[in-house]
Amino acid sequence: MKKVRGFLPALGLFWFLQGCVLAEGPGDRAAGHFGVEMGAPTGLAVDVQVDRSNRLFSDLGVWSGDLAMNAGWAHQFPGLVKPKDARLALDSYLGAAVHARFDDKTRLGLGIVLGQEITVDNSPFRFFVRLIPLVRISPSAGFNLSAVMGATFSF
Repeated sequence: MKKVRGFLPALGLFWFLQGCVLAEGPGDRAAGHFGVEMGAPTGLAVDVQVDRSNRLFSDLGVWSGDLAMNAGWAHQFPGLVKPKDARLALDSYLGAAVHARFDDKTRLGLGIVLGQEITVDNSPFRFFVRLIPLVRISPSAGFNLSAVMGATFSF
């Protein structure tokens, strides 16, 4: 029952934050992305392009049987690495995130976001890898690593 109580506020916060950003995001097709991810957590991924080089993201899923959520900001560095195939775009990004994990006690943490994203020209799909080294700040100090890979669809 405790996991259900933690799940409802997390789900509400997840969709509320994304809805607020969508209302202000750019009007092109690349404004938002929705998809799935595997890793820690395994679940849903949503991100919204705020401007040309900044985005907000959130992950909601399961981590070792517990509900987990990451939410954060990422600054993109497009073209930092250039693939040989001109149809591909590889973007690197760096940012910050907040982490929450809901089990018998709620765990909170902060982390640095490191990621890579590959996009094919004229495709609504994007593929990504994201690492978030986390410093747990509540209920006790500790360290975790959130590592996910996934795919999103542009809307």
